[in-house]
Amino acid sequence: MKISKTQAEILEKAKNTIEVLRKYKNFTDFFDNSRNEQITFPTAASYNGAWNSSELWRTKDPKHWAEMEKEYIDAVNEQIIIVAAKTESVRALERAGLIKIIEEAKCNGGYETIKIL
Repeated sequence: MKISKTQAEILEKAKNTIEVLRKYKNFTDFFDNSRNEQITFPTAASYNGAWNSSELWRTKDPKHWAEMEKEYIDAVNEQIIIVAAKTESVRALERAGLIKIIEEAKCNGGYETIKIL
């Protein structure tokens, strides 16, 4: 099945994000040493500069740290990642057999969780 340019871009962006994450030995390494690359994979450091080290996050909010770390591990090991795109485009990628939708967006403008096949 042929996919559109937009659908190809969505898939390529997701794959590139996983490539960036794989350059780091673990989530702590990514969190502490990837300031310029954190835009590829949202972390709390992007939103809260006051807690700009993994040590602070693990101390101040261990639950949220564990959630972020799990998302990182899922992306690196299982190729499961969130994407922000039109639901129709994401569904077309699934119909083409390139991804599997793990969790659909909960609202318009939300994120889908996908697994790259």
